[in-house]
Amino acid sequence: MNTSQNGYLNKYCTFGIIFEIGAFKMRNLVLILPFIFLFGTGQKALAGDDFKKLFHDAQILMFNENYEFALPVLLKLDSMQANNANILYQIGMCYYFSPLEMDKSISYLEKAVNSANIDYQEGYENETSAPLWVYYLLGKAYNKNYNFDQAISTFNQYKISLGEADSSTVADIDYQIQIAKNAKTLVHSPVNMSIENLGEKVNSPFPDYKPVLTADESELIFTSRREGSTGNAINPEGKYFEDIYISQRIDGEWNEPERIGGNINTDDHEATVGLSADGQILYIYKFI
Repeated sequence: MNTSQNGYLNKYCTFGIIFEIGAFKMRNLVLILPFIFLFGTGQKALAGDDFKKLFHDAQILMFNENYEFALPVLLKLDSMQANNANILYQIGMCYYFSPLEMDKSISYLEKAVNSANIDYQEGYENETSAPLWVYYLLGKAYNKNYNFDQAISTFNQYKISLGEADSSTVADIDYQIQIAKNAKTLVHSPVNMSIENLGEKVNSPFPDYKPVLTADESELIFTSRREGSTGNAINPEGKYFEDIYISQRIDGEWNEPERIGGNINTDDHEATVGLSADGQILYIYKFI
């Protein structure tokens, strides 16, 4: 690694940690089992027909954010108890976090929100309502699907349903509403742009995503699940753990990316979120 990149790493050795997905984690379930057990749960559970057992298998998977494995279990539960808003809500959550089927979340969340209840009991197999938080998730799904008016209406309904809420919650809801309003303006004022593939030197056969660019467009920082990640660990879906990579543009060409360094990357997941306005702080998602 060259001297300039070492300097870059030193500059970014103080970094923020943002739990981007943490807000969606189911919060009250306290049962945690070894991950090696969780890997097989989603598949083995489908062999049984006991609703209670399947439900609790699904809750363990959801708690550990194993949405891909939780989904078939929840769909089985839905076939056993149609119109159970608790199951519909969780199916909607699984689809929300799906990289390819996020749009499917809306129909499930729309059904679940009709039975949203302030007295919702999380992790309870006899619960047939959804939490009030389903409004928030549905609003986010609407925003992602460019249904901005519906997003604004849903977030407002969420505020009403909460009644008295702490200032940080209200501020977050208002922020989501503002995102929808800004998006409406941007969609009605499109900007001509072109998308260019950076080529094999930067892109790999593995997932590469979440790019952030410095203000002078000289450094590209992104997340990758490519082979050769720190620790070289693979998750149950057969994907390498996330690492952060950096590529520099020299004489108009992007050089081959390198891992950003051991002071940021570890044997666990690290992913890019953004850069501070002055470009001095790299914000990341870190799994701990």
